[in-house]
Amino acid sequence: DSSAILLSKSEGLNFKDLITFDTVKDLAPDYVWVSVGGGSVNEAKLDSPSHENAKYLNQTLPITLNYDLPAKTKIIFFSTDYCADEERPHDPESYTSSPKSEYARQKLEMEHKIMNAGIPNRAIIRVGSLYGFHKPWKTLPGKLLNNSNKIIELPDNFITPTPTRWLAFVLSQSLEVLFDPEVPKLHHCAPMENISVFTLGKLILGPERVKSKNGFDKERPQVSKLGCSFLETDPWEVLWE
Repeated sequence: DSSAILLSKSEGLNFKDLITFDTVKDLAPDYVWVSVGGGSVNEAKLDSPSHENAKYLNQTLPITLNYDLPAKTKIIFFSTDYCADEERPHDPESYTSSPKSEYARQKLEMEHKIMNAGIPNRAIIRVGSLYGFHKPWKTLPGKLLNNSNKIIELPDNFITPTPTRWLAFVLSQSLEVLFDPEVPKLHHCAPMENISVFTLGKLILGPERVKSKNGFDKERPQVSKLGCSFLETDPWEVLWE
């Protein structure tokens, strides 16, 4: 049976309700894609009203599913380039030793817990800066366009723009190599190369609406250049077009 079932907040599912886990177990799925997440760096901050919700979605939910579902169920968890070692951003086996934000710390804790549990048929996918047709105004390009009536000051951090539709295609085509029957695996899935936030802003809004902060945002990696564990991919410029 190749049918897929979407469990989401829009369908009335409360991810903080323990019945969520029973619902997933009762379905006895072959694959589970855990794409729910705790929002942005700002939403995960310790002093943010949404901190506990972000922590639950970024840590508690995936870790609980990791233990509660049988080892034969193949689970895909999503993480972030914020967890990668900036000196070796292409290396999926590298971790940052100094997470720059509470968001990065939550995701890093999730990665460590799942990898250290050693349960097979678990795959963690680190992705870059996501954008696409799902909630487009909450992604960086959409946020820029929402503020296009004023001059925007942007940092010099390098990001890896990752189209969600491309990401879904690559992962669905790579299901056979995502998992190991003996141990969990960690992968990167992002386009080749990268671009600074400042330069991307000029591409979207034009040079007259953007100016540089002449520095880096300290809560984000200075360099993201994940690349793809599964195939030779196009540069971000091609995918952007």
